[in-house]
Amino acid sequence: MDDENGWPILDFDAFPNGMISGLTRSEINECMSIHNITPSLQEIDETFNSLEGCSTSFMSPVSDEQLSAAKRDNIPGGTLQRNNWSIALYIKWYRQRKNLPEEKFPLPSKEELLTVSTECIDYWLAKFIFELRKDDGTRYPRNSLISVIAGLNAFFKTHDRNVNLFADECFKHFRDILDVACKSSSRLIPNAPKRQAEVITHDEEEKMWMLDVLGSDTPEKLIHTLFFLNGLHFALRSGQEHRSLKVSQLKIIPPTPDCQYYSLEYVECVSKTNNGGLKSAKIEPKQVKHIDTNSIDTPCRSHVLLLKKYLERRPNDIDDFYLTPRKSLKNDNSWYKVSRISNTI
Repeated sequence: MDDENGWPILDFDAFPNGMISGLTRSEINECMSIHNITPSLQEIDETFNSLEGCSTSFMSPVSDEQLSAAKRDNIPGGTLQRNNWSIALYIKWYRQRKNLPEEKFPLPSKEELLTVSTECIDYWLAKFIFELRKDDGTRYPRNSLISVIAGLNAFFKTHDRNVNLFADECFKHFRDILDVACKSSSRLIPNAPKRQAEVITHDEEEKMWMLDVLGSDTPEKLIHTLFFLNGLHFALRSGQEHRSLKVSQLKIIPPTPDCQYYSLEYVECVSKTNNGGLKSAKIEPKQVKHIDTNSIDTPCRSHVLLLKKYLERRPNDIDDFYLTPRKSLKNDNSWYKVSRISNTI
């Protein structure tokens, strides 16, 4: 089948999952032969020539520094903090170590880690992780040691040094010493349990409503109540998911003959497991439907009705969900500014 310009159209449904990626060359060739897709070099040249003068535009040329900054900005805040902590520990250790007699390899600085041989990295990081101690002289817990190395690994990655401290065979000596350090630490320090958010019980939620902590009589109270209900009903698991929330992700469904209650649908854009990058391309976005029984049973606690009130009291020309409450209400219908709320929510 050809398009109007005579260029063969590939039937993507013929590929597994509609995707070309993951197919072998023979499978692609077989599919192309089935659909008689054999464009000549002349056809390819004609197609590219037809693109001249098209309306496609590009931004102004970017520098290497801008691309590096864009990659750094793409790192989550918590991960960036861990990475900086790891590098700070290495720099502190390097300053204490650099004046000692040289050993098998010269001790590399932070910058030199990006250029020295893998043998040098393997040699010195083994000593670094084995000698690493807190300011009071005690060992770091096992999980902290692993986190330090994960930060160093990220340091190499963000600076385009293609090494993996956890997987590359050339770092086996280092991993052996890391294993020794982790075992020694585990014998002395119990590993703390992973931090998890405490679940708010039904009784605690009821108490917040009764004490007027949740409600809709002030701009601050309304937006904090919606913050609570959005997390509760849409399973938003991080501050980033809340900060990224858009009004367009929510859809109010009126009552129908089959359901007497209002419903609220949420479609995920980004999350902890689906950040919108290449690795998330095959992840189906989360979709949640909340049937709001409170819309009839307890209207003052209805997620849908509170959302409707919020939408009526905020500007319509901005898609960001959480907006900054006004401190003075000169107009009863204008409770919020045309600006995103601070990250403290």
